[in-house]
Amino acid sequence: MLFIKTPPPTSYVISSPLSGLLQKDGKPLPNTKIIRRLRWNSNEDGIEQEFYSDENGYFDLPAHEETLEIPALVQFVAKTDLYAIVDGERDQFWFSSKMDKDMDSEFERRPVGMVCELANEMTRIENSVGLCGAKCSWNNMPIEE
Repeated sequence: MLFIKTPPPTSYVISSPLSGLLQKDGKPLPNTKIIRRLRWNSNEDGIEQEFYSDENGYFDLPAHEETLEIPALVQFVAKTDLYAIVDGERDQFWFSSKMDKDMDSEFERRPVGMVCELANEMTRIENSVGLCGAKCSWNNMPIEE
């Protein structure tokens, strides 16, 4: 009989910090509700958290960490979805996935100067560390070649 030893509980970053400007049709969306839906290995139903943009449309989402026990032969996977609530409707403006427990591991570089334009189409952004989709652009965004 083969026994697989489960490692001790470890802290996993489910979602790294993310900040930027939320706007629609080029106009900032002040005091707008933002829903962050998080899912990971042992919680595929996920959790939802509420945040708000400030009076100028800027948002600043903190990291979310969980202490997990993941067996050695199981791959950690976490997913983040962001929605803005505008006129009572959910408008998804971000999704990302990550397979590493460390802070900022879903990005090649943490986005700087992010602007999320809800009027845009969702763009798929592939990089060396994961997959992201966004209605956002940022200064150090990966460029497709």
